[in-house]
Amino acid sequence: MVGRVGGPSRSPIAWACALLSLLVYREVAAFESRAVPLVLPLESRSKLAVQREGLDLLNSIPGPVSPVVIIGPYRSGKSFTLNQLLGLPCSQGFGVGHTRTTETKGIWLWGKPVLRGGAGVAVAEGAGAAVAGLGGDGAGEEQQQQQYEARGNDDAMLLYVDTEGFESTGKANSYDDRIFALSAMMSSLLIYNLPETIRESDVAKLSFAVELARGFYDRSEQANATGSGSGEVNGSSRDVRSKGRSGDGSVEPGSMLWLIQRDFLHGQTADQLVKAVLAPVDNPQHDAGLEALNQVRSSLSVLARNSTGFSLRQPHIDRARLCEIPDDQLDTTYVRQREELKGLVKSLAQPRTLHGQPLTGSHLASLISRMVEALNEQEIPTAASLLAAFNRDVLTRCAANYTTALAAVRLPVEEDQLEAVELEARAAALEMLKALQIGRQGATDARTELVKELERAYQVRRTENLAASNALCSELENKCEAELDELQNMRLPSLRKFESSYQHCEKVFTEQCRGPAKSPNAERLEKAWSRARKAFGKDYNDRLFTGLLVTSLAAAVVFRFFVRVQLLEMAAWAAFLFLEIYPKLHPVTNMYDTRGWALTVRLWEVCMAVFFAFNGSGLLWLALVIVLAVTRMCYSRRRRRGGPG
Repeated sequence: MVGRVGGPSRSPIAWACALLSLLVYREVAAFESRAVPLVLPLESRSKLAVQREGLDLLNSIPGPVSPVVIIGPYRSGKSFTLNQLLGLPCSQGFGVGHTRTTETKGIWLWGKPVLRGGAGVAVAEGAGAAVAGLGGDGAGEEQQQQQYEARGNDDAMLLYVDTEGFESTGKANSYDDRIFALSAMMSSLLIYNLPETIRESDVAKLSFAVELARGFYDRSEQANATGSGSGEVNGSSRDVRSKGRSGDGSVEPGSMLWLIQRDFLHGQTADQLVKAVLAPVDNPQHDAGLEALNQVRSSLSVLARNSTGFSLRQPHIDRARLCEIPDDQLDTTYVRQREELKGLVKSLAQPRTLHGQPLTGSHLASLISRMVEALNEQEIPTAASLLAAFNRDVLTRCAANYTTALAAVRLPVEEDQLEAVELEARAAALEMLKALQIGRQGATDARTELVKELERAYQVRRTENLAASNALCSELENKCEAELDELQNMRLPSLRKFESSYQHCEKVFTEQCRGPAKSPNAERLEKAWSRARKAFGKDYNDRLFTGLLVTSLAAAVVFRFFVRVQLLEMAAWAAFLFLEIYPKLHPVTNMYDTRGWALTVRLWEVCMAVFFAFNGSGLLWLALVIVLAVTRMCYSRRRRRGGPG
C-alpha cells in the first residue's frame, strides 16, 4: 500500500494509471520534432538501406505503435498532407518541395509520435507530481507492455511516415516497388494519396505491392524461423512469435485510406468510388482481360474490407505557395475536410498487429529490418522484366511450333524434303515472332536468338533422320549381302540367276532406303556386290568346267553300257577329250577369257533358263526324263530279244 505523497491516499489502480501516464509523458517529451530517416536508397537507386537513427527511434517507442504511412505518385502533396495532419508549418515538419524532382528520398519518420487517444501530454503532466515518489524508472519494458495492453488502443503511438513518391524519372521500377511493399507491410493505416481520381493502374500497382509484401514477409519469417533454431533471433522477435503460435503466420492487413487530392469531379463520393473500383467487374463472356482485372481485385479482397475513401478540395489555386498561406486564406471546404481527415486518421489507425498481438516499436524495427533484407536479396519483376518474360514466352512458343512441324515429318526422309519442311516452318516461326513480339528494342536480338534455337532444333531433327535412315538402309543392305552369300552356294551355278537376284535386291533397296544414309549404304552394297560377283565368277567357271567334264564322261559310260547309242557315245568321248585338251591350248591366257568358253557359258545359261528356270528344281525333271528314256530303251530291247524265231 502506497502512503501519502503530499495528498490524500489513492487506490492502486489510480497509482498505476498515474505511473503509466508519467512514463508516456517522459517518453514523448524525449522525442524530437523533426523528420528522421528510416530507409534511404543505396547508390544503385534500386535497393534500400535501413538507417540506424530510424531504428533507434522505433526501439524507443514504448507500447503499441500505429504507423500512418502515406504513399502515392511524386508531386501529389504527400508531405504537405502529413504536415497538415501534424498541425505543423512546412518549415517545421516534413520537407516539401516545389520543383520537378522528388523532395523526399526513401522513407522518413516523424521524430515525435502522437498519442492516438488524444489525451496527449497534458494528461501526463497532471499525473507527474502525484507519482513523483514512485520511481518510474524502475518499471521494466515487460511491465510497460502489460500496462499498455491493459489500457487498450488509445495509448498507442501514432507514428507519421512519409515516403518517396513513385513514378519519378531516373529510378528503377523495382525501387518504387520495394518502397511500396515495405510501406504496405509496416503501416497500421496506409494512406494512398492520389490526385483527382483513382485509375486502374493505381489499383494494379497496389495489388502488386501487397502481393510482393506478403511474399517477402513469408520468406523473411521462414528465414527468421530457421535462424531461431540456432539462437540467432533476438528476444523481442521470439516473444512476438510465441504469442502468435495460433496465428496463420501472416501480418494482419491494416486499414487503408484512399485520399483523393484536388477533388473537383462530380458524381460518386470518394468512398463510393473506392467500393466501385475494388468490386469485381462483370465478365459474362469470360474475357481474358477482364479476368485479369478481377484477379487483381481478388488479391485485394481483404484490404478492400478495410478500405475507406476520402477526398480533399484543392486548398488554394496557388499551389506553389501553400506553405506560406495561412488557414484563413485557404478554401473553407478544404479546412473543414482537413479537420475531418485528422479524426478519421486517428480512428482508422489501429495499432499494428502480428499474429493478433500489437507490435511495439522494437518489434516493428525488427520486422522492418528483416523485410528490407528480404526485399534487397530478391530481384523484383518490373515492367521491363515482365515484357522480356512475355517476349521469351513468345520465342518459346515460336520454337515449339517449329519443332512440332519438324516432328510431323515421318522419318526417315530425304534431306531435301526435310529441308523444304524446315524452311516453311522457319518462315512461319519468324513471322509469328514478328507478329506477337512487343517492343522494338530487343527485336533483332530476339530474332537472332530464335534463329539459333531453330538451328539447334533442326540439327537435332537431322541427326534423328540420319539415325532412322541408317537403321533402315543398313537393314536392307544386310539382307542383300545375306542373299549374295546364299547365292554363292547354288547347287547349279547360274550367272544370270546370280545377277537377276542381286538386281531385284538392289531395286528393293533403292525403293525403300531413304534419307541421308542411302548414298553411303548404297556404296557399301555396290562394293559387296563387286566382291561377291568376282568370287562367284571364278567359282562359277570352275564348277561349270568340272561339271561338263564329269557329264561328258558319265554320258560316254551310259551310252556305252546302259543305252547303246554309238553315235552319242562317240560324241560324249569327243566332248571329254576336248575338255581335257582345250585348257592346254591356252598356256598363257586364261581359258575362261576365250570366245569359245564365252559361247559355252552362253549355251549353259540357255539350258538353265529352259530346263531349270534358274533354280535347282529342274534336276527332278531331268532325272525323270532319263529314267523314262532308259526304261523305254530297256523295254524295246526285251521285245526284240523275245520276238518270233
